[in-house]
Amino acid sequence: MLGRIIGATARRVRRGMVAPGSNGIVAANRHRDAARWEDAAKGYWLALDRFPKRADLWVQYGHALKELRDFEASERAYRWAAELAPN
Repeated sequence: MLGRIIGATARRVRRGMVAPGSNGIVAANRHRDAARWEDAAKGYWLALDRFPKRADLWVQYGHALKELRDFEASERAYRWAAELAPN
């Protein structure tokens, strides 16, 4: 399932990605709070590259994708978060 999420969204987030050394979480949260959804999705994607088992990041990534009206990818992100943290 993770492979499908990555494949479905990687093309969009490659453009304009933040610097490789950054984990992206702080910037992603700022973008989320300012409703800059594409930037938030990019930041969460970068963070997930470093922390792929953090369900909370998958949820936030799903929220950003939902706001971008990418409902299919958003649903996959939410489902993956639920698999990581079923409770």
